[in-house]
Amino acid sequence: MAVNHNPFKIFKNIPNLDEKFFQEINGWPDPMGFLEHISRGKWPLLNLVETINEIIISVDLPGLQKASDAKIEIKGNTLKIEGVIGYEPHLSEQGATVHIQERHTGKFCRTVTLPTAVSSNSARANYRSGILEIKFAKPQDSQAEILNIEFGF
Repeated sequence: MAVNHNPFKIFKNIPNLDEKFFQEINGWPDPMGFLEHISRGKWPLLNLVETINEIIISVDLPGLQKASDAKIEIKGNTLKIEGVIGYEPHLSEQGATVHIQERHTGKFCRTVTLPTAVSSNSARANYRSGILEIKFAKPQDSQAEILNIEFGF
């Protein structure tokens, strides 16, 4: 019985490695910039912007068909976006030959560390024209409290 083993399959998951992975191995010698190069291959691509009042994440996700195609999870200052982008019907037509397929289809998962902890209570998510935009209100700085010191002699 022949086993179909692809030794390069492991490289498919490199773009999904958490950014902390690359920060933790930052001390490794990397003369060719290999680690920096593969860490740039993350997908889906996103922008993270912090304003005075909110944190805004814009994620390139062309091809989502419905809200249940993506799931957004927030825990402390970690944001996780995962889901599935469906295959284009004409790619699987009988007799069709795909010459180039660069657009991503299938499962995706992206985890990002936010600059501050946020709450999903203040979150809004909107999908339009292939862009998923997530907004979080930044937590208000709590006022300092004075703690009285009790002396016991």
